[in-house]
Amino acid sequence: MTNQASGQRENWQEFEKLAANIQQELAPKARVESNAKLLGKRSGVERQIDILIEEAVAQYNIRVVIDCKDYKAPVDVKGVEEFIGLAEDVSANKGAMIAATGFTDAAKKRAKDAGIDLYRLIDTTSMKWSAYVSLPCVITDQVIESYSFVFAGTGNFKMKNQDFRLMTLFRRDGSPIARRF
Repeated sequence: MTNQASGQRENWQEFEKLAANIQQELAPKARVESNAKLLGKRSGVERQIDILIEEAVAQYNIRVVIDCKDYKAPVDVKGVEEFIGLAEDVSANKGAMIAATGFTDAAKKRAKDAGIDLYRLIDTTSMKWSAYVSLPCVITDQVIESYSFVFAGTGNFKMKNQDFRLMTLFRRDGSPIARRF
């Protein structure tokens, strides 16, 4: 079921809990609180924060506020601007938004301008917020831990002045193990 006014789904609490758990994993020494309340310095009213992260770093207390949006449609610029106002009001050092379905282009532009990080939550253990990503790639992992040179033959031998790092190397059976690129 969806809240018609905001397009928000019923399971938003699970979404926020998952996002808070991820933040706690990323900052194990920080205090991570879900559904926190902070007094707005400019507004003078109590503000609700989906995820509050606070940690003392040297002599500084760092405050990060995160807003979670489990909407069926991407978050628009109005949603980002509302969060910018909240982050300023509670004197956050950093603000971020997490959305299940992403953000509109205008919202991304506005957030970037205000220094707000935007994330899309992808939970690989839950079908509710899962996404499948495929990345084509080629990985070459060739490591030679040790080597030796063996020269065998009769008569005179002359080797070109060559960078040994660029030489083709061969196994004992004569097959190449590395090629010049």
